[in-house]
Formats: sequence, structure tokens, C-alpha cells
Amino acid sequence: MKFKWKRWLKILGATAAALTVIAIILVQTGVAARWARTGVIAQIEKMTGGRVELKEFRFSVMALRAELDDFTLHGREPEGTPPFFHAETLVVDLRVISFFRRKIALDEVRIEKPALHLRIDKEGKSNAPVPKTERPAGKPWREQIFDLSIRELRLKQGMLLINDVS
Repeated sequence: MKFKWKRWLKILGATAAALTVIAIILVQTGVAARWARTGVIAQIEKMTGGRVELKEFRFSVMALRAELDDFTLHGREPEGTPPFFHAETLVVDLRVISFFRRKIALDEVRIEKPALHLRIDKEGKSNAPVPKTERPAGKPWREQIFDLSIRELRLKQGMLLINDVS
């Protein structure tokens, strides 16, 4: 019986060591960062319905900080016109409110050189992206946006352009 426990402990230790080495290799080679970047792009595209371009994505687990560089969200704008939204840098700091209810808040949001280009035609249609999937029953998105709390929002050198394309 003693030998079986020792054998299982050795196997468990070897497995933990191998998984640790694999995780370090994935992080050091940048494979984990590419997976995270792809996942973030897919999630934003699913939530917004727009096409996303992202140069670089970094996430710090210890600081609960996400950094997106050269972020562009394309809406329904025609070719050759500026995208719906672009930011040179987007930094989001999260704060855990409750571990058990999985509730987090946006502690700080910093956006450098944001540019929002809103085009509205004579029928009242805009170039804003529209989510492709139905939202689950509950509060409408307009109410959810107003329920969202951000402790600090910093916009640096931003631009809002509204075109009436009648």
C-alpha cells in the first residue's frame, strides 16, 4: 500500500512539474498572448457585431489590467471612410467586488487618442455596429450601460465626428 501512494505522488509531482514547464514555455514564446489576443478579438466582435483590428493585447493577472494597442472597431461604414471607433491605446483596470458572485467593476478606463466617427443617413441609419446575436432576456443594453460604473475615465486627445450623410 505504501508503494502505491509513493508511486502516485511521484506521478502527480512529475505531472505538475511538466505542466508548469509547458505553461512557462507557452508564456515565454508568446503563444499564450496570441491565444488571449484572438479570444479578446472574438469576444468583442461577438458583443458588438463589428469587425475588430488589434495590434497588441496584454493582460496582467496580478494588477487586473488589460491593455489594448491600436484598437479599431469597424461598424457598417462604407469602404474608404474612417472606422466607427479607433483608439491608439485602451487601458482597463478591473476591481473585484465579490469573488463569490463573480462581480467586478471597472476601476479605471484610459483611452488615448480615441476617434469616434458616427455617420447617419437620411433614413436615420448609422454606421454603428449591431450585434449579430440576440441578447438574452433581461435589461435592455441602454439600461445596462447606465448601470455600468467606472470609478475614473480618462480620455486623452479625443475626437468625435458626426457626419450627416443625407
